[in-house]
Amino acid sequence: MTVKDVNNIPKLLNDLDGILDRVADKVGAYLESKLVEMIDKQWGGWQPLKPATIKRKRSTKAWVDTGELRSLITHIVEGNIPKIVKVGIFNHKKGLIAHFLEFGTKHIPERPLFRLVFDLEKEKVEQLIIEELNKELERYLI
Repeated sequence: MTVKDVNNIPKLLNDLDGILDRVADKVGAYLESKLVEMIDKQWGGWQPLKPATIKRKRSTKAWVDTGELRSLITHIVEGNIPKIVKVGIFNHKKGLIAHFLEFGTKHIPERPLFRLVFDLEKEKVEQLIIEELNKELERYLI
């Protein structure tokens, strides 16, 4: 029996940026899905809409008017090492509306979505990173 010594470390180091990109992309997609899910489920801790708002919108749902905000939630992966995952509404005028909903105004109570989801999902995201890194690294093991 012949034993072959294979050193995949150079290959791993060469693909490190790609590995981190793929893991970061999965984290961003996961958080996107959780944000949309929270909008759909309507978190019970949000202050109910005022009757005048319900009448105007013809809906009792916070964070939903036309559905456009929901559809604009996306993620961006930036940087080399470390990777930075940004999740939100980018380069769109509706991002300001999301800001007002998230933090409130003089006339609109805050209805946190992004902060809430990030806090609720922190441990799951940490576990997802570990799992995805392990999957990626297994490709280089013999």
